[in-house]
Amino acid sequence: MKLYEIIKIVDKIAPLEISEEWDNSGLQVGNPDWYISKIMVALDISEDVINDAISKKADLIITHHPMIFSPLKSIDFKSKTGSLVYKSAKSQISIFSAHTNFDSANGGLNDILCDKIGLTNLTILGKTIETSDGDTFGLGRVGDTSKKLNLEDYADYIIKILKLKDLRYSGNKDTTINKAAVCTGSGGSLINKFIDSDADVFITGDIKYHEAKNIEESGKCLIDIGHFASEHIIIDALKNKLDKELDGNIEIIPCNIEQDPFITMHSKK
Repeated sequence: MKLYEIIKIVDKIAPLEISEEWDNSGLQVGNPDWYISKIMVALDISEDVINDAISKKADLIITHHPMIFSPLKSIDFKSKTGSLVYKSAKSQISIFSAHTNFDSANGGLNDILCDKIGLTNLTILGKTIETSDGDTFGLGRVGDTSKKLNLEDYADYIIKILKLKDLRYSGNKDTTINKAAVCTGSGGSLINKFIDSDADVFITGDIKYHEAKNIEESGKCLIDIGHFASEHIIIDALKNKLDKELDGNIEIIPCNIEQDPFITMHSKK
């Protein structure tokens, strides 16, 4: 298949028109007329990921995070982004990103995380986006919990069900969690939406100190599972969706070399 045909399929899964204005989802590097025989799915683009794609003979990498966020005035091959552009183009590997469009999509990243932790009766947490077809999308979700636990036990449930090494939480540990809000990635922009909602806890990543204090002072709870953990689930999820859409015509492989850049250290004493 040609790249433009793959792009149409990804757009069906996560329409580009529902991307946030500041985002840069879509084709990062490549030629829409290039033929694609194998696709690698990854969270981020790095030199290691491109090398992994080269070694496994993938000619398209679909990532969550875009390689290019800000407009480029020049492409210096010595710069980080320039070196990645050069390496991918030289190897004829296209790069395509599905970022906030896959976050907001029905059946996308937020819905997948909700399904993993057992949330039901989902509604959109952030502002709703209506497409030209009349479908509604949006960032974040709010849903009913399957287990009515206090915050401390619910945090323990989350760490086990998502197979995390650790997490951070704040709030009254005895608060009963009946309803949870979720935002994959960095959820700071949706804190006020969460506080105004009927959710008891906000499950997200990358929460700053003052944001956590704001949630605590509102009488609500927070579970910060980390940016990487909340989004790394995209790899298997997008692979499965592409496998279904492509019906086995093109091999889809996961990138399994990525790791959380943060290492949690405990005292050696």
